[in-house]
Amino acid sequence: MQNKYKSLIVYALLTGIVIAGFIFRLQGIIDNHSFWSDEAYVATLGRDIVTSKRSIPEAIKLLNYQPLHVLTTALSMKLFGFNEFSARLPVVLFGTLGIIAAFLLAKKLSNAYGGLLAAFLYAISQLNLANSTQAKPNTAIQTIFIFNIYLLSLLYENKKNVYLHTIIIALSCIATLFHFIGILVFIPYFIFIITNINYKNIFVDSKKIIYFLLFSVFFMLVFFLSSGKSRFENLFNPTNIKDSVFLHNISLLRELLWKNYSFITLPALFGLILSYKRKRVLTATIITYVVILIFFWVFYAFGNIRYVLPIIALMFMYFAVFWSYIGEKILMNKSWAVCLLVAIAIYLGGNKIVRIPQNYYSPNEDLYGDVQFADYKNTYKYIGYKYPNLSKVAIFNDWHEAQYWYLPNKLPNAYFIKNEKNNSEHWIDKQPVYNTLSHFLNAMSKYDSGILIVEDWDSLLPNDIKNYAKSNLKLEFRSSAISQAVNDPWPVEIYSWHSEK
Repeated sequence: MQNKYKSLIVYALLTGIVIAGFIFRLQGIIDNHSFWSDEAYVATLGRDIVTSKRSIPEAIKLLNYQPLHVLTTALSMKLFGFNEFSARLPVVLFGTLGIIAAFLLAKKLSNAYGGLLAAFLYAISQLNLANSTQAKPNTAIQTIFIFNIYLLSLLYENKKNVYLHTIIIALSCIATLFHFIGILVFIPYFIFIITNINYKNIFVDSKKIIYFLLFSVFFMLVFFLSSGKSRFENLFNPTNIKDSVFLHNISLLRELLWKNYSFITLPALFGLILSYKRKRVLTATIITYVVILIFFWVFYAFGNIRYVLPIIALMFMYFAVFWSYIGEKILMNKSWAVCLLVAIAIYLGGNKIVRIPQNYYSPNEDLYGDVQFADYKNTYKYIGYKYPNLSKVAIFNDWHEAQYWYLPNKLPNAYFIKNEKNNSEHWIDKQPVYNTLSHFLNAMSKYDSGILIVEDWDSLLPNDIKNYAKSNLKLEFRSSAISQAVNDPWPVEIYSWHSEK
């Protein structure tokens, strides 16, 4: 009877944490703040599908390494309309499911109180909240990865459970279709396959044949559907391999895991060591995955924190494992008290967590410049208001995503992009692309009036064109930052010219 009440308390607390985590995430998207470029592009493709401007294959081809992300965005817009909220809502839901995954895995690695501590951290982590409120697929991959590791822990206990095999393969496929980097989610299961197949008897044991074929067929299918061939060709291009020697992020990794999260990282390392004693094979599998992901992140210029979200989640899990172990072994079955005290200390300390729901969670808190969260929404709103007849006005830009979303009926008349070939065509809309000031002046002379969008940081717009605009053109508009993040400035300016004809 006592165990029954304990179980009820645990799951009541878990329900509260999940609801709170959902509210925190929903609050972060409810005011429809501006998209940044990557969000704007997938939202545009989703809108194009719903409005039949593009077919599903056409839209997916334009973002061929994120097909499922495009489709879930389109479905959400079909249900809730064309706005920032709709595009971000699927990520909010995946982030909320991640809280449950965190509980299940940490509980499996330790006990229910460790599971609650992990779920608590996962729910109100500033980093998780920031990524759970952007129209990007990385939170979905993080959630799927945690669920997969939990299922894999069950599979190691019952290696012949074909349902577990099927679910793990299916979830890994889904992760890969959300974003090609999700293919790394296959790694733990791949390790399971190669360490548990008896190659001498593989053609005798029918179940082993099923496991092997399921893995092989689904892996290859998803590999090609997510443009795996072109992704790997690009990744292992000799030029990229040569450049990767210099484009490393070792210092960024040190800053992230030690300077920003040492209070999590250090206990998590001890938790990992303790787990190795209990679950050696599973722990070794997780370590192998972490090493591979860190290698690609460090040496292939992934750079952005969103690509190591699975590692951050694992840190939360093993942090909880460590403290539950302290309560269980050192303080004589007082895991609940230790985990509760740690949760209270983290909440009161406020470091890397959010105490109350916010309208915006900065993705740049742990690594400045990780996301260029400029106020494109008000920038293009101004253009639409000031120039109601856009057909008579030229727009020069350096990138397409935000303009596609916020000015859907007006393509850039020309692009000016660093390191792009002059007199080439843009890969999406076939508009001309240039990279020099002389070409800018020549293009400008062809139009009686026009505007230039200037992102006032080290953006893709060539610096000599940027400097010319500041000295010779009229500044029409400047937005320093979105209103929700005035301390995270990403200035966008509009410069204009008008002929005296």
